[in-house]
Amino acid sequence: MDADLDEAVLGCIASAFGYQGQKCSALSRLIVVADNYAKVLDRLIAAADSMRVGPAEIPGTIMARSLTVMRNQRIMAIIESGKQEAKLAWQGTVPNDPNACYVPPTIFTEVAPDSRLFEKRFSGRCCR
Repeated sequence: MDADLDEAVLGCIASAFGYQGQKCSALSRLIVVADNYAKVLDRLIAAADSMRVGPAEIPGTIMARSLTVMRNQRIMAIIESGKQEAKLAWQGTVPNDPNACYVPPTIFTEVAPDSRLFEKRFSGRCCR
């Protein structure tokens, strides 16, 4: 396979975590050819780990706070259930700000097709 894995990872990060992942086009699943799996996962985790999470007004911030408390709670519940259904490959940290709702960027692997994480319907109704 001839692919620019670094460019692919940058696109994945932008799609998955841009707008805090609160868009109907957000990357929620990534299928990788077996020969590239370890390389892509390592690069994906490194790229995600370099993202700045915090107030949107700070230059360089990739992930800002969630739009609503309710949405934040729903996403955090999905992440917590995902820890029981799949392998947590990486989870970022968020600012300690009691007045803002931040979701830690999270990457799971070994996600079963029948798990809640695999379903797209939890992402909201933004396309209606």
